[in-house]
Amino acid sequence: MHADGKNIYFDGASFARLSSNGKLGAARQVAGEGPDYKGFAALTDGHFLVLGDQSPMVVINLNPDGSIAWRRTFSSSWVLPSATALENGSSCIVSPDYKRAVLHLIWIDKYGGVRHREDLAGNRSAAAGYNGSSTLLYSRHAAGYRSDYFMTSFDRKFNRVWTVRVLDSAFSGGVYGFAAVTDGYVVAIQAEDGLFLAKYASMGALIWSAADTSREHADFVVPSGDGFYLIGAGPKGQFSLHVIRAR
Repeated sequence: MHADGKNIYFDGASFARLSSNGKLGAARQVAGEGPDYKGFAALTDGHFLVLGDQSPMVVINLNPDGSIAWRRTFSSSWVLPSATALENGSSCIVSPDYKRAVLHLIWIDKYGGVRHREDLAGNRSAAAGYNGSSTLLYSRHAAGYRSDYFMTSFDRKFNRVWTVRVLDSAFSGGVYGFAAVTDGYVVAIQAEDGLFLAKYASMGALIWSAADTSREHADFVVPSGDGFYLIGAGPKGQFSLHVIRAR
C-alpha cells in the first residue's frame, strides 16, 4: 500500500511459502492494485484462499505453489470478509454489507462454485470451522453505540444447528477474535472495562468465561490443539508485543 496525501492506495498482494526450518521461498505476485488483501486461509486440499476487501470483494484460490487456481469477484458493498476451511477444499466465507445491517454467508467449493448462500441480520462477523461445520461470531447493534455478540453454527448441509448469546452490550467497533480449537471455540472481545474471554464446546455450551480488566484487547487469537495463543492483550497502557498461551 502507499499514501498520496490523505488517500491510501492498495498495490496488490504477494505469496511466499515459509519452510519448517524458517527459510522463505520466492515471492509470487497474486493480485494487483485495488482491494486490500488481508484475509487469508489455508484449505484442506493444500490450496490457500486470499480475500480482498471492497471495490469489489475478491476471493482468490491459490495452488500450493502460489499460482492462481481461480478468482471470483463479489459486490463492492461486501466488506471485511472472513473465511474458514471446510472439507475437500471447500470454504465458508462471511462478509458484512457496507450499506445495511446484513451478513452475506456463502459456501464455495474447491472449484469456486457457490454451493449455498444466505443472508443473516448482523453488523460484523468472523468465521471458524470445526469438524466439517462452520460457525460465526457476529455482532448486532444495540442502543447507544453498543453491540451484542452471538455465535451461530451450521452443519454440512447448511442447516443452522445452534445459536448462543456470547456478550451483552459491548461498545461498537471494538476488536474481537475467534478461533476453532480441537474441543470447541474460543472468543476474545474488547470489552469496555478490559478483555472478555470465553470458551465454548462444539455444540455451543459455555465451558468457561472470564473478564480481565487489567489487560488491553487481543489483536489475534491463534488456535493450538485444545488451547490457544493471544497476540496482544498486554497490561493496560502498555502496547508492546505480548504472547499469552492459554487453555
